[in-house]
Amino acid sequence: MKLRPLVNIFFLIASFTIYQRMWSQSQAPIHVYYVKKTDKLIDTTKSSKAKSMIWKFNEIISEDVKNLTYVLKIWGDYSLFQEKKSLTIGSGTNATRNFASSYGGTRGTFYINQKDSIYLNMREFSGAYFKVKIKPKKWQIHSQDFKYVDKYKCIKATTVDTIINPKGVFTSDVVAWFSPDLPGFYGPAGYFGLPGIILELHNGKISLEAKEIDARKEPPFYIEKENGKLVTEKEYDSIVEKKAKEFFNISKF
Repeated sequence: MKLRPLVNIFFLIASFTIYQRMWSQSQAPIHVYYVKKTDKLIDTTKSSKAKSMIWKFNEIISEDVKNLTYVLKIWGDYSLFQEKKSLTIGSGTNATRNFASSYGGTRGTFYINQKDSIYLNMREFSGAYFKVKIKPKKWQIHSQDFKYVDKYKCIKATTVDTIINPKGVFTSDVVAWFSPDLPGFYGPAGYFGLPGIILELHNGKISLEAKEIDARKEPPFYIEKENGKLVTEKEYDSIVEKKAKEFFNISKF
């Protein structure tokens, strides 16, 4: 095994940890704005009867996604990621806009508290609010692979998303580009834990790319004080599945 890449990664993480603490104490809160693109939508090849309808739905979703902007707000030891509300109206209905907003794992508000190791996704479902616990990703850093996002040099990192549902276990590759020039633990849509802010992300369904970064004064926000039931991802999925079964049973009558 070649030791030089491992030494480089260790030095990068160690330097990041020290510098991040200094930076978080001295800098104003920063906002990172992301645009969203669809990489993969509903597969029409397996649904011949509804192919034209699904194709049209995909077309509307792709257009609605173009009007969406997300913002990552960072206050030193913690961050929030959520959709930035806009008055721009897409080509679809409220239902398709809501689908476009949440598609690819961007639903709700993501709260990442590095200091206390609290990682939550605040979601609303069936009139109730839930604080869903997020598990940190296990990243592999590719220190030799880099590119520029805007003016920032970014290093490649990869991980795997695993989804378990009644149909089976599914995995998808995730690629993130993070910038050591922007020290931080944070990133969009529940992806975090790298030695630099994630400025570009691809998770197999969507891409999120930073288009603007600025610093501004804003009062702190603590999601721990917000109402909502604290649950695991598995517990939340069970709640959704139970509600869905109740709905379909009622609709039969």
